[in-house]
Amino acid sequence: MAYLGANMVNNVYPFLPHRSRPGWSLIPSRQQSMLQDLDWDQVEQGLSPTRTLSNIFWMTLPWQNIRNVLGGKLHVLDVGCGSGDYFDRLQSWTHGMIHSYRGIDVQERPNWGGLTKTNPQVSFQVIRSLFSASDILPETNLVITQSAIEHFEFDVLFFREIRKFVDRIPNPLLQIHLVPSAACLWLYVTHGYRQYTPHTIDKMTACFSERDTQKILVPLGGRHCNRLHFSALTLSRLTKGRQADQRKTNPPLYERQLSTAILKDAQRPAQSPSFYAVILASHLSLDLRTVK
Repeated sequence: MAYLGANMVNNVYPFLPHRSRPGWSLIPSRQQSMLQDLDWDQVEQGLSPTRTLSNIFWMTLPWQNIRNVLGGKLHVLDVGCGSGDYFDRLQSWTHGMIHSYRGIDVQERPNWGGLTKTNPQVSFQVIRSLFSASDILPETNLVITQSAIEHFEFDVLFFREIRKFVDRIPNPLLQIHLVPSAACLWLYVTHGYRQYTPHTIDKMTACFSERDTQKILVPLGGRHCNRLHFSALTLSRLTKGRQADQRKTNPPLYERQLSTAILKDAQRPAQSPSFYAVILASHLSLDLRTVK
């Protein structure tokens, strides 16, 4: 109850009178444009709405443009990488553009050895203490997190360390962080330390100035995805257990409902988002409207 109460206050606070910091570009229309030519057969099935939305976002980024503005090679740092399975996904979605991939997590995973053995450009590191700028290799030009920052006890300090890296090595650096929205409090109930709103995202990344960093916020999903998640996953699992999850009991129905919900939310972007993509482009200019 204390967790729910604290997060409710944190999530409601931004809607009270406050002074917002300038400098953010909100791109609510990208969700609709990125679905126009989407090959749904390439979308992994059996995932939650928020993870499906996240994967579609990664799939449809203008990777050729991103590689060009980053100097022709993508050197990725994946913080909170877990099993490191986003290396294979990114390599597929970028059509082989990942020049190097380094995953960081608090514990070693069993499959790390296999990944590094078959992919010489892949490496991993266990960091059990606080993340620091020294953990970022000098050639890194793309820092990513997927559903990880909500598990960082000190999220503000995390971004301050990346800021130190940007100041020390003033090369182009792109950050893409996918984080849960306020709606996820009721979808996941207890998950990580917190959820995020535009106001708390702004506070978390305040160390980056609009003078040298382009800030972009992309809302993903909306009310239809949230309702599906709650009814098909959250409520079923709370009342009947994990095996009642509709992804297990009726996968075809769930996948049809999911694609319908995503397409409906795309018609009304930024309405109660399910997730946010936080993009920080330091010493470079990024145009998300560019085609893949």
